Amino acid sequence: MPLDYQTDLFTAQGGDWVAIDPVCKMTVDEKTAKYKTNYEGKTYYFCAPGCKVEFEKNPKKFLKG
Repeated sequence: MPLDYQTDLFTAQGGDWVAIDPVCKMTVDEKTAKYKTNYEGKTYYFCAPGCKVEFEKNPKKFLKG
């Protein structure tokens, strides 16, 4: 089954909730994420400021299936 980058994941290691950065696809700890933005009622988390900036320029580009 393909990974849905808009959905948070529950990691087997430690059972922490993590998000998938929609730009680079890295996992991001929601509790410690420094970079995040809201789009259409959902919070998206990013690994670095560059990913956040790219997402905010054109969110739909990164949310396509």
